[in-house]
Amino acid sequence: MYLNSKLSVLLTVLILFPTIFNVSAQNKNPNFDFSGIKQFWNIVDILKQNQYPTNNQWHNLFNTPGYKVLTHQEFPKNFLRIVLNWFLCQRKKRIWIKH
Repeated sequence: MYLNSKLSVLLTVLILFPTIFNVSAQNKNPNFDFSGIKQFWNIVDILKQNQYPTNNQWHNLFNTPGYKVLTHQEFPKNFLRIVLNWFLCQRKKRIWIKH
């Protein structure tokens, strides 16, 4: 349970971190870029269907401004791929066990 809590916090940080530090003149609020969140949920939707995202889909996520910073300074891209896949697999196991 403790490990799942840590992973939940990590995933929350991974979702929010890329939106905080990017400044883009194209947005109404220049302090936020939400493109990483959209790409993140695209990846989650694919994984939830028991499929694995293509390299191009991963590239779309990691090419957003916030995730560029995140993968360059904090986490390697493969680490994020593994964590997302593992977390969703664990979630499915918990749902399956409860039914």
